Amino acid sequence: MTAIDSRLSYLFSLSSGLAWEIFPCEGADEETRRWVERFVSYMGLEPGTASSARRLCFGKMTAGNGHPPRFNPGLPADVPAAGWRAQGNSGMMLLRHPEVLDIYCGLYPDDKPAAAQMRRPLVPVFEEVIRAGGLPLHGALVERRGAGLMFVGRSGAGKSTCCRRLPYGWRVLGDDLAIVVRDAEGGYTAHPLPTWSAFETGGNGWPCRANDSVPLRAFFFLHHEPEDGVEALAGAKTALVIEDAGKEALLPFDFFSPRHVSFLGGRLFANAVSLVAAVPAFRLRVSLEGRFWEQIDDVLEGLARG
Repeated sequence: MTAIDSRLSYLFSLSSGLAWEIFPCEGADEETRRWVERFVSYMGLEPGTASSARRLCFGKMTAGNGHPPRFNPGLPADVPAAGWRAQGNSGMMLLRHPEVLDIYCGLYPDDKPAAAQMRRPLVPVFEEVIRAGGLPLHGALVERRGAGLMFVGRSGAGKSTCCRRLPYGWRVLGDDLAIVVRDAEGGYTAHPLPTWSAFETGGNGWPCRANDSVPLRAFFFLHHEPEDGVEALAGAKTALVIEDAGKEALLPFDFFSPRHVSFLGGRLFANAVSLVAAVPAFRLRVSLEGRFWEQIDDVLEGLARG
């Protein structure tokens, strides 16, 4: 198993109990160390370790003189020499072995956009989340008086605009992507993830703190209308909208290659069905100049009365 310096290890920990240590491999070069520091800063992670955590170990992929790519600074001597599976795309190769919990992440030279490369280490995280009944979702995550709410809609639906319009007393955790996981009581909590594309255009307005979570209390499906309003939704169509939000979240992570299509199977829809059975969903009509957040406050008061 790779030796690590705890001062260089960062912990990504979800409220479901899933956790990952993120660190440069022993002997990794300075460029790799800086890349890891940048990644964990975007995620808002703090130094830490956990005995139950899986480990993402970072190095580089190098090749030359007709040889296949090689992981540097090399795999540890105590792991199998054969049987590794390579999954490579978007500037990074993920090396996995069925007998080894650690995943080795090899950086290629910066021939891909920064956002594409930065997203890549979350692929194994998403796999574990989906196996455990959770979902990554394309949507904005906000908090109101301790309740987590998600604005759901396709790109361009106005999620970021709605976040910017919220008044004092509302907290925006992220405007693009979140991980939803089951909690110990059978409910769901949500963790924000960065708006990766924003880092290529000057940074994100809402710094991410991926280890923070809020109990998820409601979904709001955004629709532009002349007047504000809200109505409750239910049924299979609601689960399909959540499944679509999951697919949209996964699309930039190459989750619809043949291998991942086989892995996903019916998991996305099954997880979406369980999620909407526990978390109510609403159609939120948003006008250009109205106070749509007051409609949400009415919903939350109704949910509290119960």
